[in-house]
Parts: sequence; structure tokens; C-alpha cells
Amino acid sequence: MAWNFSAGIFVRAEDGPFQTTVCASVAGIRPVTFYELHDCVVRRIGRVVDGRRYLVNETMPVLSITEMPDDVFVFINGPLETLNHFFLDELVIQAMREDCGLVSGLPSTAEANTQISDTSTTDAISDRFFAVRRELLVRTGGLACVSGSRMSQLVASLTESALALGQQLRVTPRAIATFIESAAVGV
Repeated sequence: MAWNFSAGIFVRAEDGPFQTTVCASVAGIRPVTFYELHDCVVRRIGRVVDGRRYLVNETMPVLSITEMPDDVFVFINGPLETLNHFFLDELVIQAMREDCGLVSGLPSTAEANTQISDTSTTDAISDRFFAVRRELLVRTGGLACVSGSRMSQLVASLTESALALGQQLRVTPRAIATFIESAAVGV
């Protein structure tokens, strides 16, 4: 799958640096920026450009969404073990659809328990991982509403904004994430 968008991936600081390694493995040659969430503070920690991974050692936090070049933001709420090959492509492509507000995939534990064969609409999005277009994140408050410890509130705010705009919530079976289940997930 090819796309001409820039993606930003948010990982929680407490989940460790391995998160960017897992996410970079599915980025391919696409432009991806990695951001670390430490409660309400966002730091740029890495970038993938043309298939090469660059670490960024920025000590200054990102203060505004205007400092971020990305078209789509993917939020990872928990320590990842693996992602399937289509994970990033599928989330970004679905999020860029005009009728889509939020999109999520399937945690690997749900994969065996679902009969979803194609992308479909849903009533709720899981806060484990999801993608949102820049415009909806800005409309919901930009970085002011982003917090590693309050991901469920972010999803609720984004859902409310998306539905108010007549946008759909989507789940796709082509984006699958396996989480390390022994670690606690933020609320």
C-alpha cells in the first residue's frame, strides 16, 4: 500500500524505547515521526525517513501541534510486543478518509474472537491503539487534550467530536497489535 501522508506515532514513556523499534519495523520507507508521552508532556524522540531510522535527543517538549508536520497521529497505549505488516498502512489510509473520525484495529487477543472480515463502523473505539487525522485532534484541543495517563478521556473527546461532525468510528481487521499483557495499561 502506498500513501503520501506523514504519520506521527505517540508512545507512552513508561512503555520504554522498544516501542519505537516495534513501530519502525512496519514503517518501511514512509515518513514517520515518533513522539513520547510522559503524562501531558510530548517529546519528539525519533524519525523514519526513506527506511532509515534516526533517533532524536530533544529535551525540549513539543508545545503545540503546529510544531508537528504529521497528517495522521497513531496513539499506542501500552507496551507493544509486535505489529502485523499492514498495521501502519491500514490505520493511516483509513484515518485519511473524509468520512472517518477515528480508526482502530484489533488487539491480537481479539483477533481470534471476531468475525470482522473487512473494515466496518463501530460504536466505540478502544484506547489500546487508534489513529486520528490532524484536523480532528486540533478541533478537540490539540496537544492540550493529550495525556499518556488519560487516554480513555482523549478517545471519548475525539469520539464526541467525530460524531458531531458526522464522521464514522471504524475498526479494521488488517491492523493487528500484540501487547505485552503483564504490564499495566493507563486509564
